[in-house]
Formats: sequence, structure tokens, C-alpha cells
Amino acid sequence: MATSAIWKATIAPVADEFAQTLTSFSLRLVSDDHRDADQPTTPPVRPRHPTPLTLSSCLVPSIPSQSVGHLSGDDFAAPEPPGQKMRTFARPKHNIAAYKAVDAAMRTILRRIPIAAWSERLALNWGYRFRGAPRVVRLRSGPVILVDPTDYLQLMIYYFGTFEPNSLNMAVSCLSGGSTMIDVGANIGLYTLTCAEAVGPTGRVLSIEAAPPNARALRDNVRRNGMHNVTVIEAAAADTTGQKIITRPLGANLGMFTLGSLDGEEQFEVKLKKIDDIVLCEQIERVDLIKMDVEGFEYRALLGAEQTLDKLKPSVIIELNGTALRRCDTSPQQVKEFLYRHGYLGWIIGSGTLSPISRDQIDHVCDECLFLHRTIISSMISRGLPLARPSYG
Repeated sequence: MATSAIWKATIAPVADEFAQTLTSFSLRLVSDDHRDADQPTTPPVRPRHPTPLTLSSCLVPSIPSQSVGHLSGDDFAAPEPPGQKMRTFARPKHNIAAYKAVDAAMRTILRRIPIAAWSERLALNWGYRFRGAPRVVRLRSGPVILVDPTDYLQLMIYYFGTFEPNSLNMAVSCLSGGSTMIDVGANIGLYTLTCAEAVGPTGRVLSIEAAPPNARALRDNVRRNGMHNVTVIEAAAADTTGQKIITRPLGANLGMFTLGSLDGEEQFEVKLKKIDDIVLCEQIERVDLIKMDVEGFEYRALLGAEQTLDKLKPSVIIELNGTALRRCDTSPQQVKEFLYRHGYLGWIIGSGTLSPISRDQIDHVCDECLFLHRTIISSMISRGLPLARPSYG
């Protein structure tokens, strides 16, 4: 019997029953939020006004099941009542023994079960109320990482030990011992640390991160793991060189800095570098994978990597987010057409699946995609990737 079938038949019912018991207890604890209004604090970054934690919202979500990373804090935001101020969050609960016990149990269980929409919802609803202090946690892939659980991405890592597991697993599948990977938009280092572990001491990871706070956290996490095969480059990947202002939009996660023209809570002037120039400067002769998630600046970053794509033909894992791309005056279609012109074909990454991207699909809400050069598709199939050839290929 397949592993998934065994899970559904035997383990899932027990896990669900335990989750209901745990959620029932957490309901009583979370109700303290309404009694602590005399101790207002600044609400966490996201969501700004979450819906109350209920069994129906946690265990019978109204949204389709999807992977961690495709849910955002806004998925749990309720509209502000007319004429009323947004309810402020109560004091953090991470110093209260009962809350700490529930949180420890939550983390232990969520790290050991398959990730599902209900478990993501439970983690978000609980986590944004518990608001744990920054701490070092271990990733499912092995390395340790310092996270701030008041941020969406870092909260998911705190509870699950991973984020965007489908894309992360796909990245590892594209690598082997001795491989070279370029992490464009590395944030605090989830992909960098995981891929550095996968390529081993004979491999190499170039980790590119523009936002100074994230670059500092990234360097600290690399040092924390004693990884000597990682090079951190504090710059924004672009199609030109120079300097530009990077912005974190109002209400956005701590890692959502963009080079698009937006008002924001934080702004920094950062260096712009071409990936082609970085590869040349670092004397890289092999690139197996480029992972790219730069909040809408993907097209500009790809333009600066043309020589690398043509010469070294790396696999490309890239986020196609129509809204973010349009803020940077580009579109998902431009990204796809650019990669098609350079000999690439594309698939949308799902849970254990790769769905061919239709050339007629104009927009993408938030899709993690894999692009492979035509010359390496056969070898990737031989390595076990479930590839169906796109109809336009």
C-alpha cells in the first residue's frame, strides 16, 4: 500500500482527533486576547486583523488545500468593522507556562505530519497570538536557523521546520554532491542552507540578498551552521549595475522587499549586480540551479543572467506572481517568453506533481515554477522528475 494510503487509513484519523483536542484547549487560551485589551501592543506584521480561532476555521478550511507558502497572512484577515478601530493584539503569551506547553506540543506535532491547509491555518491562528520570541530552530533538512515567529515566513519555519516544501524539495532534486546553486532573493537562508547541505562540501551556493537586515541574518545563519561552501552577496540581481532603492511595502512580511515603486515601512539604497557578472567574478564554471524569488523583479534579474542561461543551462525555479511583476512594470508572460526564447520549457510545481505550463495561460496569481532547458529534460526524467512535455514543446 502506498505511503499516502497508509497515512489516510491509519494515522490521519488519530492526528485529526489529537488536533481537535489541542485546538479545543487552545481556544480557551486564545480567549484571553479579548480580556487583555487594556494592555495593547503593536500587532504583528501579518495578519493585521486575523479571524478568531475556531474548530471550523482550523479543521474545515474554506480554502483549497495547498502547500505552505501559498497561504499568506491576508488569507486570514477579516475586514475592519465600519466606524471601529482595528482590535489590537493582547500581550504576547510566550512567557506564560500553559501557552508555552501548548506551543511546544504544536511544534512537535506539526513537524512530524504531512503539511495540509488545516495545519497551516492552525499554525497561523495560534502563532500570531502566541507570538514567540526569536529563537534558533532546526529545519527538516538538518541545518539550524534563527527565526522571528512574528513574521509570516519565519512563523511557518518555526512550526513546520520548512516553507514552500514542494519547491524546496524540487530544488534539492535538481542538485547532487558537487553541484552549484544560485539563490536569488535568499531572505534569511531557508533555500541557501538546505541546498548547501544537499551539494555538500564539494559543491557551492551563491546566496544573493539585497535587503541589509535579511543579509545580516543570512550571514549569521550560514556562520551558525559552519557552512564554508556558501558565499553571501549583498546586492539585488538586475539587468544593470548601479544603485537603487529597495522598499518593504506597508504591512508586508519582513522578507518582502521590492525594487518596485511603492510606499513602504523600510527603505534602503542597495547595489545592483548582474548574475552574469557575479558568475564571472566568482569564477563559476558550473551552475545546476538558479532559484529566484525577488518580489516582481524576476524579469530584470533574468535579463542580467542571459549568458549564464545560454552557456551553463541551469534549471530555474522561479515565482510567477502577476501582481508583484506588474508593480515592477513587467508580467508573467514576459518572464515565460524570455525563458522560451532561451530554450526553456516550464512546469508549475505541485504536491509531488509537475503540471506543464500552458502557453495560453497569461497570468499567474502566485505559482512556483520549474523551467528546464530542452537539452537536460531527458536527464532530469532519468533522475525521477515526473515531467510531462508541454504541448508547445
